[in-house]
Amino acid sequence: MVPDAWYAITTSRRVRTRPVALHRLGRRLVAWRDGDGRVVVHEDRCPHKGARLSDGCVDGGLLACPYHGFRFASDGRCVVVPVHPDRPVPRALQVHPLPVREAHGLVWLWHGEGEPSAELPWFPDLAWPSRRAADTTLELPLHYSRFVESNFDLYHFPFVHRSIDPGMGVAMEDFACAHDEDGAIRTSGRLVRRDGRPGASFRVDFLPPNVQRIEVARQFVGLVISTPIDDRTTWVFARFETRMAVPDWLARMISWLLAKVDAGFVQVRQDLPVLTQLTPLMADPTACVWVPADAGAARYVQWRHRRLRRAEETRAASPLRQAGS
Repeated sequence: MVPDAWYAITTSRRVRTRPVALHRLGRRLVAWRDGDGRVVVHEDRCPHKGARLSDGCVDGGLLACPYHGFRFASDGRCVVVPVHPDRPVPRALQVHPLPVREAHGLVWLWHGEGEPSAELPWFPDLAWPSRRAADTTLELPLHYSRFVESNFDLYHFPFVHRSIDPGMGVAMEDFACAHDEDGAIRTSGRLVRRDGRPGASFRVDFLPPNVQRIEVARQFVGLVISTPIDDRTTWVFARFETRMAVPDWLARMISWLLAKVDAGFVQVRQDLPVLTQLTPLMADPTACVWVPADAGAARYVQWRHRRLRRAEETRAASPLRQAGS
């Protein structure tokens, strides 16, 4: 997992009046709202005896442990110990809230030890809320890097998805790929059918560490965020927006149908059987023989590999790491 980056971990609407258990980035977390409605995220473990705080409740803006009723404030301090109401609360009895932000209908968690960035990875043209968009979430049994990599590859459509979109095209024309030092990638092109007729134009953009914007025929725009649950499972958030010249209510209905079909059929029934057979488990720049149309995927895999290698070198050079070795 690429460190020092913002990761979307759940939707805002899921975190309401009760604490929510989340498994993200290899950690067991709990998300809840304090008395001011702000989202709080930290380890899903009571420091008293290790109970899951997500099984508790929010009472008066405090998170209550289900085991003994200990209550925690949004800053992590335990402020109520019912069994000892008149004694000072031990200072060690606290949880440690993680850097979190709420924006674009999502809850974002900072993963890393560096200072959180002021900017979230987002595309400005994807405004939220939108009366023309709908979203969905799902969990897929594969490493997130493989899913990000696959989203650059639209030329698999006539083979994997021929039953739902047989006319998208096979051959690639006018393909372009640009990237910058920060890892952002922009690709575009046009597919042509076997008989030479035009297929679909497309654009796939990427913002580190895991956010993609997919545009097809300038009429449909999808936002896809692939957040690791662990090394073998990925939480996917997808938002579809219809830009056809139709009323908002109809555009939203089309977007809703796209979201349902994508999550319930396209990803699970068509993409997943292929993706789960790919080797190795994680995207690896040395394991593929790329073709020109893979430029976006190749750039992503190479960028991720460099970031992980740099992070490992930084950890190896850390005085704390050297002192403990």
